[in-house]
Amino acid sequence: MPDASVIIPVKNSEATIRGTVLSLLRQEYDGNVEVILVGDFDDSSWEPIGDLLALAHVQKIEVAVSTPGRDANAKRNVGALAARGDVIVLTDSDMILPSDWLSKGLRLIDLGWDCVAGPMTSAADGYWAEYVDKNELGSKTPRMAGAESARPANGYVLTAENYGREGLKPPITANLFMTRELVETVGEFDQDFVYAYEDYEYLRRVADAGYAMLCTNELVAGHYHRQGFKALLKEYRGAGRGTGDYVIKYPYCPFARLRLRQLIACYVLAVVSGVSYALTPWSVVIAVVAAVMVSLLSAIKVRALVAATYPTVTLILGTAYVIGFTRRITEGWRLSHKTAIVATELPPPLARAATDELVADAA
Repeated sequence: MPDASVIIPVKNSEATIRGTVLSLLRQEYDGNVEVILVGDFDDSSWEPIGDLLALAHVQKIEVAVSTPGRDANAKRNVGALAARGDVIVLTDSDMILPSDWLSKGLRLIDLGWDCVAGPMTSAADGYWAEYVDKNELGSKTPRMAGAESARPANGYVLTAENYGREGLKPPITANLFMTRELVETVGEFDQDFVYAYEDYEYLRRVADAGYAMLCTNELVAGHYHRQGFKALLKEYRGAGRGTGDYVIKYPYCPFARLRLRQLIACYVLAVVSGVSYALTPWSVVIAVVAAVMVSLLSAIKVRALVAATYPTVTLILGTAYVIGFTRRITEGWRLSHKTAIVATELPPPLARAATDELVADAA
């Protein structure tokens, strides 16, 4: 069985990180697994897992990162340098991993895949959790076909040729398994992607290096989605800016061209709507009727009356995305983007306890 290194970038995760680490400690896998947590000095995330950090296979690395935005990729780079496993596994500090998650992912790697990935579903209840999981318009999380084996017919496989085409959304770094050979071939995560799409950027390079990626619902895991309209609004705006970065870097990619076509379509629709309103007031009535019909179809498809609100919410969030995308495209790539590791502190390699009792007590 291959040894695995699970790398988790950490930032202000005090509400969720303990559940993430415990779910990893409870994995039904007999091989060697190390959990590498990379976070800021004196981050509030460390306190809830103080007892778990004493375990020999849980490693805490503190860093100081200078960045104008998100620093997850910079922390993944630090974690990858410290990793000793044959397989590099990526997840986030707001995930809950099923007890067979590692064994399933590593089995697929053992069957010959260099990169396998899974989707995520909400680990919490409530309106916003349901919205992210069930909204069909402008979904941010990849939804994948099921797979009970490594045969491509039972999932979908991404390559350089089909990366990001309609219906083949790239996976995310919150649920990803890769061989060490792949990681060493592809190189570092681009830490200058500080808004979003940092996972899509890295996996584009994976595809360009000639690796195929198996995306399968067999690896589905829980995630604490953003809660609240304000948090999602910020996330969608950032996703728009990240899309702009991606389009600038990979203009040849089908995924980038798809996003550009969608952006153009949004502006064309806005112009057509404005012209229609100017020509006839009836266009407003038609628009209202169309909106009601879309809302009803959403409720019918999800089989919940509350889903009738999803299209309206998506329209507002989508507008934030378009604004972020447009702004980033018009700005271009700025030098102010640059991210750098300022300081790093590694834990003493032998000053750690390793007991099964500690894991049991921590639960």
